[in-house]
Order: sequence, then C-alpha cells, then structure tokens
Amino acid sequence: MSYYIELEEDSNGDLIMPIPEEVLETLGWEINDLLTWDLKGDGIVVQRLNSKLEE
Repeated sequence: MSYYIELEEDSNGDLIMPIPEEVLETLGWEINDLLTWDLKGDGIVVQRLNSKLEE
C-alpha cells in the first residue's frame, strides 16, 4: 500500500503526518498506537509497534 501524504505544520512549527481514516481501518491502526518510521529510498515506511502510548 502506498500513499502520498502532505505534512502539516502545527502552531509550534512541528510537522504532523495526517493518516487517512481508510488507511487506519485497512491496517487496523487506532488512535494512540505507537508507530515507527524508517527512510527507504525516496520514501518513508511507517509501521505500528505492538504497544500503545499512554493517554
């Protein structure tokens, strides 16, 4: 699965990668899932880790 997503900037200047709802549903990801990312060629690979972030 490949998507091109434009990063957004918040009021602090931090970059945010909005993940489309259909991607979350397809991958079984939920809010507060802990994600990891790696550079691969000209892109980024994002994967879910097993644990969730504490709220």
